[in-house]
Amino acid sequence: MEVKGPINESPFRGLDVLKLVHTDAVEILRITLEAGALFPEHLSPTDAILLVLDGDIQFHIASDTHRIRTMQYLQFGAGLPHHVKAATDSRFLIIRQRP
Repeated sequence: MEVKGPINESPFRGLDVLKLVHTDAVEILRITLEAGALFPEHLSPTDAILLVLDGDIQFHIASDTHRIRTMQYLQFGAGLPHHVKAATDSRFLIIRQRP
């Protein structure tokens, strides 16, 4: 077992994605977005939870936009095109069960 460094110390440099956990059961990604930065449109291979650790993001999926702030979360389905734009420097987790 290994204890890793604090997630909240990750720097803001545009878009940065780090795979924190990758097991047979779950995958957890830590994403940082600098204010104004965009995580381009993509698809999730499985249903997921997006949990904002700190910041303020706009999550665009289908024809909807959701504003998600510090310690709020959103569940979304697999295979739906989506993208994220940061209103402020933001950190969030993507939590997905592995198929």
